[in-house]
Amino acid sequence: RYRNNIIFTIGYDSFLQLQIGPLQVDKTVKPVESNLLCSNLAVEICNIFQRYLLEVTDIPVFQPDRYHGFWRHIQIRENTEGEYLINLRVHNLDSYQEVFHQEGEKLVNYLKHNSQYQLLQINYQEIVGRKEPTPQDPIHSYYHKEHLYQTMLDKIFMIHPLCFFQVNYETAAMIFEKVREIIEIKPNNTLLDLCCGVGIY
Repeated sequence: RYRNNIIFTIGYDSFLQLQIGPLQVDKTVKPVESNLLCSNLAVEICNIFQRYLLEVTDIPVFQPDRYHGFWRHIQIRENTEGEYLINLRVHNLDSYQEVFHQEGEKLVNYLKHNSQYQLLQINYQEIVGRKEPTPQDPIHSYYHKEHLYQTMLDKIFMIHPLCFFQVNYETAAMIFEKVREIIEIKPNNTLLDLCCGVGIY
């Protein structure tokens, strides 16, 4: 998966060691560091979350062969201020929802205590059967301190948990400035960036 749309799978490698990272064709999972497109923040949060699963919670990781367990995927959105939000994808929500919510404060405190970055949100979606959730499916708030924002040039964007957003912030700003230099914009004209998602590509 690509940049801020990377979905890290929670599962086991070929040695049956718990990993959070890229899912392989054989259903094993490689360490997060093997995805060279993800950020240092994403690597740190995945490793902290992995330790949480190993050391703190008793809620089991999903096992595809038995269709048993709960934790399946983690997705991280971030900005240039070191703030981030987490989206979780989980299985068998009916079976684990009560204990999942009971340990909410424990998970939040673990992430805050062990990371240098600032946690703003934890959200989750349910995987039903073999169908992965989409941005159109319900997303539930597990922890919400505030929205995640990113400033680019003189514009402020709120990064929704399920949006696909520009991540090359510094390069994008340079490109926008270069476009402004190349074209002749009169004082009251507006420059439109068309056919480009939310307008920042």
